[in-house]
Amino acid sequence: MYPYDDVPPAGVVPAGTWSPDIVAATTPITGHLADLVDPTTGELLSLSTGAHPIDAEVQFRLRAAKGKAPALLDDGLDLAGISKLLESSPRAIEYAARKALEPMLVRGDIEIQTVRATVAEADLESTDTAAAVVTYTNLQTGAPDLRARVFR
Repeated sequence: MYPYDDVPPAGVVPAGTWSPDIVAATTPITGHLADLVDPTTGELLSLSTGAHPIDAEVQFRLRAAKGKAPALLDDGLDLAGISKLLESSPRAIEYAARKALEPMLVRGDIEIQTVRATVAEADLESTDTAAAVVTYTNLQTGAPDLRARVFR
């Protein structure tokens, strides 16, 4: 129904005596700057709430593979060249995670507390897998002990 559907025809009501019905305004839908994404699956967790943009950027930088769209040039995480069954593999994975988050460290958006990497062989015929957990503080919100996960 449009606001002026009930306007009487001209000449039926004296001029100036009709007033439109007052309609209560609906509350606007609140927007968010970054989607709340499940770090393990990449699926949206909520359509009505979002993550802080800094937390979303951490997730993006740790999920995007370096050199592949959307992380062209020097952005993204470079795990493709790491042979994950060596003794030095956890250190290499930790370094790659820190390197992916370096622009955020330089800007002062986050502070990394720990990066812990683990490697495990999935089975005899498939390739090995790796995971890293980055514990950081969002310096814009002051929220400590936030965790982001990397899976390969």
